Amino acid sequence: MESAAAIEPKIKTICLERSQIRLAPLDLESLIDAHHPARTIWEVSGKFDLKRFEEGMKTREGEAGRPCWPAQLLVSMWVYSYTLGVASARAIERMAEHEPGFRWLTGDQAINHHTLSDFRVGHEEALKELFAQFLALLETAGMVELKTLLHDGTKVKSVAGKWSFHGRKTVEKRVREARRVVRKLDQEAAAAGEGMDERRRAARERAAREGLQRAEKALEKLKQLEEAAAPQQREQQRVSVSEPEARKMKHPDGGWSPSYNVQVSSEGKARMSVGVGLSTAANDTQELMPALERVKDNCGELPERVIADNGYATRSSVDGRRKRR
Repeated sequence: MESAAAIEPKIKTICLERSQIRLAPLDLESLIDAHHPARTIWEVSGKFDLKRFEEGMKTREGEAGRPCWPAQLLVSMWVYSYTLGVASARAIERMAEHEPGFRWLTGDQAINHHTLSDFRVGHEEALKELFAQFLALLETAGMVELKTLLHDGTKVKSVAGKWSFHGRKTVEKRVREARRVVRKLDQEAAAAGEGMDERRRAARERAAREGLQRAEKALEKLKQLEEAAAPQQREQQRVSVSEPEARKMKHPDGGWSPSYNVQVSSEGKARMSVGVGLSTAANDTQELMPALERVKDNCGELPERVIADNGYATRSSVDGRRKRR
């Protein structure tokens, strides 16, 4: 008879089969509870007049073109993202794949970050006004309380790479090349006439013009940086040709990367974001006062107290702002 030590253990391996495709039921309603903020935001957004958000939609009933996403959905996604302290369209697109609130709002459908970004840029002021109305309703219902404000910032890496930063000579060269490409495409389109594939021509022209816009924006940003810098430091200024607004910032891991400085303000009761800002400043020294202005614009008042780390303005400056209110 074999000894117990010689007998191989029986191990269940079927649960580790990762190549097997499986169909699993999904109940979207069970992803979030009945009092989840996403449900509240969806219901409240449906009570506002959102016609102004639909005015810029290009496709209309009875015409060719892909249907647009409902304004209520896009508004709800942005307002919900603000309550989470998220202000990036790319981050929302990624979170929508796994975050329950976003999955419930979208019906588990993918929405491109370009759609989200274009919607916010095209309706920036209207969204700010709507967000302020949301906060007012939540405060009236006792769900938020502006006695204590919690504020902090975080560095978010941009898509631009470190090697996309260049000085004036290279940026001006990029602008000249981009203009030459646009002129060449215009000449080819005029010579080809109707014989050229319209979709392909339009795609090439759009890409060329977007490249020109980025290059011109980079040159304009570089000029601003040079004007603000000391005379002996102007030749050292660099800007990204793909994301002109991004600046090189130091991160907690000690590395330097093209980044943005995201500032988030939350009220102390439900920890709901009441203000989100984006800065290109490498540190937080001058960011607290603008944050308080955003909170006042959104909520109509300033908090009684502010909790922030010592990287921000001093307490006396905050108290002085409250006295001058």
